[in-house]
Amino acid sequence: MALRYSEKNIIEDTKKPFNIVANSNRYWKADPFLFEKDGIIYVFYEVFDKKKQKGMIAYSKLDNNKFTDMQIIIEDDAHLSYPFIFEENGKVYIMPESYGKNGVYIWEAVDFPNKWQPSYKLLDGRYADTTFVKIDDVEYYFTLDVNNKNFENDSLCIFKKENENLVPHKGNPVVKDSSSARPAGKIFDLIRPSQVCTNGYGQGLKFNKVIEIESYKEKCLKTITVDDVNFDKKGRYVGMHTYNRLNNIDIIDVKTEHFDLLNFVFYILRKIKVHIGLIK
Repeated sequence: MALRYSEKNIIEDTKKPFNIVANSNRYWKADPFLFEKDGIIYVFYEVFDKKKQKGMIAYSKLDNNKFTDMQIIIEDDAHLSYPFIFEENGKVYIMPESYGKNGVYIWEAVDFPNKWQPSYKLLDGRYADTTFVKIDDVEYYFTLDVNNKNFENDSLCIFKKENENLVPHKGNPVVKDSSSARPAGKIFDLIRPSQVCTNGYGQGLKFNKVIEIESYKEKCLKTITVDDVNFDKKGRYVGMHTYNRLNNIDIIDVKTEHFDLLNFVFYILRKIKVHIGLIK
């Protein structure tokens, strides 16, 4: 991940450097979301455990511009990522990606920020990076449809809440394009961040202005890759696939190209355990 303080968002200014947030030997961090509660800035993110070979949901606080120690808060049998966090009627919820469980589930904070419990199932089926937004006081959920697919990253669907029911958009999939379908962060000022996945997952970011929601139309404002962005540390950066902003804070995740021996070893061990029936 990488973070910066900037008066301008990333569309307006790509040149002010981002500060790289270091990973540990066992864990790497991805899909960061910013959230403010009682004057404290939190970063919620996926933390991938190389030993367990799955993602979990964790958070850190921003204290004097630095990350506090990681706290893992949600772990499940399935891989979890993209912890879309929001507050409604005084309650705080997280909607992580959990397509491996064949559904989109909402978790509620019962003792924020450390204790969470499943609240309800939002959608049946395999969906990724589900993103909630209110437009003219109507609730919409933007999500990548990966049902019966091998993660093609090309089908953006919208569901609208009507009388406590989710109704699929009449134009689903409203975007059929691997260069812009997959969500990549919270929608702000009707600008929808999306991933460029034309030749693989998370190559870069597109920022799309929602022009019309019912007969869905959007316009690409800008495409940004790691080559357009400056960092405080040199590295083999090859992609980025999440952008979020709160107040004057920008945060992204960054893909690096390197061989991770520890992750490779645990990956092979897990494959062997699955093959001989020790785990599913």
